[in-house]
Amino acid sequence: IEPGEAAMTGGHDLPNDHIVHCLGPRSKRDQSEDELLAACYDHALALTEDHDLQSIGFSALSTGSLGYPIDEAIEIALRTVWSRPDELESVDTVRFVLFLDDDREVYERHLSIVADG
Repeated sequence: IEPGEAAMTGGHDLPNDHIVHCLGPRSKRDQSEDELLAACYDHALALTEDHDLQSIGFSALSTGSLGYPIDEAIEIALRTVWSRPDELESVDTVRFVLFLDDDREVYERHLSIVADG
């Protein structure tokens, strides 16, 4: 897949039946990186809907080795997902699965901003 795209596979030996793989943009290397990152979330949600799944979990896409700044990535993730509830029929739960407490705190701060307006 190309940056901004998503693909679904089986869960294999994991506790989930499906895995959605997203290829996020590389910070300062891919053009239109904000749009590509938002597209990852859009495509993943669309795949989840297409398969009539009820939930999806996201990591902090493009952060880490792809170098996307966590604050910017979180804002894009939350705004993209937050703007889609009317388009989602089967998906009723979206989780952000974070490995660092610092990332969770940044997500919580941004969530309160996005939720308020």
